[in-house]
Amino acid sequence: DGIPDSSTSRGLGDVYKRQYVDVAAASATGAIQIFRSALTANTTNLGTVNNVAGKAYYIEKVVINVTVAFDASADHFIISDGTTDFTVAADTDASATGTYVIDLPYATATAGGATVSVTVKDASNNTITYNAGTASVAAHVVAV
Repeated sequence: DGIPDSSTSRGLGDVYKRQYVDVAAASATGAIQIFRSALTANTTNLGTVNNVAGKAYYIEKVVINVTVAFDASADHFIISDGTTDFTVAADTDASATGTYVIDLPYATATAGGATVSVTVKDASNNTITYNAGTASVAAHVVAV
């Protein structure tokens, strides 16, 4: 009848489908790119925005999942394309575990071909080298 058994296990097929969708979205020249990375240094490159003629690109959402709080010198994270900062200090707290979801308005475009990165900052907005902390970051880029 086409209706799956409710007791059927969701197995590895779902994992493979998600990996396929992530890879397809990241390599597409179309409407959306999703960059994901673990934070491994004071600045981590998340990905490079596609560069298709006639398209404008916007970072629509950033998700930062802090699984281990950062040391006392770390205050917040900044998502940038090298020219424009898309998040501000009040958006995140590096010293607290949790998931930060930042929905961004389509007010500021990012350039096609720009490299999107995340940087760990102190309370004075200086880039710092941290000694402890773990986070994963995702940025959703939309082409219109």
